Amino acid sequence: MGSCTSRPKTLNLDLAENRRRVLAKVQRKTHDKVEIVDGYISTDEGNMIYYRYYLPKDKTKIKGLICYNHGYADHIDGFLSGTAIKWALRGYIFFLHEHYGHGRSDGLWIMIPTFKKFIDDAIYVYGIIRNKLQQEYNITTKNSFLAGESMGGAITIGISRRMVNDWRGMILVAPMIKIDDAVKPSKPVEWITRKILLPLAAEKTMTPGEDITQYFLTDKNKYQIFLQDPLLFAHKPRLQTADQLLQSTEEIQSHLKQVTMPYIVLHGTGDKVTSPSYSQKFYDESSSTDKTIKLYKDAWHMIWEEHCSEDVFNDVDAWMQQRLGGSSLQPNNNNNNNNNNNNNSQIIEVQQ
Repeated sequence: MGSCTSRPKTLNLDLAENRRRVLAKVQRKTHDKVEIVDGYISTDEGNMIYYRYYLPKDKTKIKGLICYNHGYADHIDGFLSGTAIKWALRGYIFFLHEHYGHGRSDGLWIMIPTFKKFIDDAIYVYGIIRNKLQQEYNITTKNSFLAGESMGGAITIGISRRMVNDWRGMILVAPMIKIDDAVKPSKPVEWITRKILLPLAAEKTMTPGEDITQYFLTDKNKYQIFLQDPLLFAHKPRLQTADQLLQSTEEIQSHLKQVTMPYIVLHGTGDKVTSPSYSQKFYDESSSTDKTIKLYKDAWHMIWEEHCSEDVFNDVDAWMQQRLGGSSLQPNNNNNNNNNNNNNSQIIEVQQ
């Protein structure tokens, strides 16, 4: 997250069309060695999900694909776009989509109807986009990695349980395995919220708890940039959203043994938003036989932007390269830019 563009105070960002107007004015981060492709995918439910991917302009340098799930209330522009460019420069196609209710995608702003919807949407979008990239760049299950940070880490774990053999592995960045007790409502307040308030006011932004964004970054200058994000959700979570987030972590904790996909999990030891102790528990109790954990001393939640960021990139890159064998892919020139395949009919590319 993070941008220097302001928005009119009267604009209702609950509406996707208004969020699109705001983000259309944001200056996109670019790089002369990176190509950017974006557009919308229409789901089976008729929702428009925005996507974007970054890749090296020199297609002979492509090593593989990373499909990345962003965190709560985030969107692609800002800090995430910088992360995407760095991965493209390292030779990867870095694909992101904005979850329902986030960024340019359809849906009430930062409202999670069900956490399962996020998982279903991601699986649907990845199926379409990987078919497209397989035609163009020989992307397969053997060179594709599933990834996510924070809430996106929980989504990634959910996907991995349903698509065990469809990815070379997964990358979990400060995953939301359990919401830290320090920022979670007390048990009595949680009970009142779920049993009394939620049925009456699911969309209301009135979830008890403190502002967790203050724990995102140790760098105060970067935090000020974060606060200028034109889509900063400066409200308490909607009751339905908060309940779904809590339920998703309870689901993960009760099914740790069912996680079998190879993975690397990365966490800052100073993270007060998602607890590194539960990444350690995830590592200790999951059934994966190929698993790695990396902890970064004193780093806070957004470790791509913390003092350890270069180590994080290097550690993930080395982990992927060990599983790819260090080779690059060759573009499939016979199928490049072939839009006649029926599986691509749901893709609407944006003309820049």
